[in-house]
Parts: sequence; structure tokens; C-alpha cells
Amino acid sequence: MRRFFTAVIAAALLLLAPMGAAQAKDAEFTVTTEGITLNEGITFGTNHNIHVDYYDPDGYLHRVRGNDLQGPEDGSFVSWADLGIPEGSIITYVHVTGHGKLDGEWKFGKGITPGPAPEPETETKSEYQKRWEDEFICPDDEAAYGHVVERRNKYRIDLERTQIVTWNEDALTWDVTWGEWEVVGEEFVGTITERTRLMTDDESAQHCGLPSTGVPLIGAGIAALTLVGTGGALALRSRRR
Repeated sequence: MRRFFTAVIAAALLLLAPMGAAQAKDAEFTVTTEGITLNEGITFGTNHNIHVDYYDPDGYLHRVRGNDLQGPEDGSFVSWADLGIPEGSIITYVHVTGHGKLDGEWKFGKGITPGPAPEPETETKSEYQKRWEDEFICPDDEAAYGHVVERRNKYRIDLERTQIVTWNEDALTWDVTWGEWEVVGEEFVGTITERTRLMTDDESAQHCGLPSTGVPLIGAGIAALTLVGTGGALALRSRRR
């Protein structure tokens, strides 16, 4: 029977009243299915009153005024349960007075029913990623030249995203949207391709702190020996003359 009365009242409100909520411009609080939340930096004090109109689950209208309803002193939120409004009720009017700017009214066209905000859900997924990675091997007693091992590795990337729950003041409902995907884990799967090459001059200097001993310097050495040989031949010819 209670559910029947509540359903009838809700249907009547939808037909007879405009959708959404009308808020006074000077109101510095928000009303949701959870309760009343004051704007940031504002708290309830001793000189304030909360006025509420609501239909109880049996369909009877209650107009609570004056000092019967108050928020927690130095708090910024009060739930409907703390105000004594039972679940299954339909709230159609809220007025908070006191503290100057705090004064403001909410009038609900279709009313709101007390209840918690939806719990955000989380979902996960995995993707696979392939990328080239280099291993730099510097010269040692066994290897005269520096080498670079190029590997194309495969990884499993684990991602996660969570719902964002926000209150829609126009529709008087909770909006639920999905947040962005975020990487929460990475696991090496295997190497697909591997190849080895000589270091370049820049790589040798950067990773080994030594001048390259690879092909570029070998070519330079050959050129130097050629110049020395050419110079010696010219000197020998000069002596013979």
C-alpha cells in the first residue's frame, strides 16, 4: 500500500509540476538524494534552520519548519536520515536559512527520493603492445667492438577505468560516466625478433664513455695509414734526388 501511494504521488508530480528544480540565486547549498551539502568553506552553525516539505511513504504531506530540523554544527553535510525523513519519501521543497548568504530555496518539480548515490563500478581490460628495445654491450677483453642488440618485445598491458558519479541538478538524478583508461600493470610476454649491430660513434660515447672502435674508426685508421705511407714515399723520393 505504501508503495502504491508513493507511486501515485510521484506520477501526479510529474504531470502537474515542471521538471527539475528551481534554486534561489543566493542559495549556497546543493540538495541530492543523499541530503543537503553546503558549498565549500561553509558550515552549519547554531543560527540556522532547515525547512522541508515531503510526502512520507504512506502518501501524507509533511511541512517541517523552524528549529525542528538542523544540520550538524561545524559540519557541511546532513543526510535525510539524520533529519528524520524516512526512505521512500518524496521531497518537494527545501529551504535553509541563516548565515546571510546561506539563505536559499529549492523547489522540486518531480520531487526526489532519499537514497544513496550509485556505487562507482570499475572494469579492466588487457591489451598487447610490441616495441623495439635496445641493449648496449660495450667493448671488453673478449670483444673489441661495442654492439647493440635490438629486440622487438611483446608486453601485456593491463588497464582499468572507474565510473564517475555526479549529481545532475536539472534532471534531479545521478549521472554516471566512465573515466579514462589508466595503465595499472605491465607484463613481459616474449621476444619476437632479435638482431645485433655495431655501435655508432655517438652510441659508443654515450653508453660506454669511449670513442667508437667500430667501422668508422677502422676506416679512419686506414685513411691515416694511407697518408703516412704516402708521406714516407715522398720523403724517400726527395732523398734520392
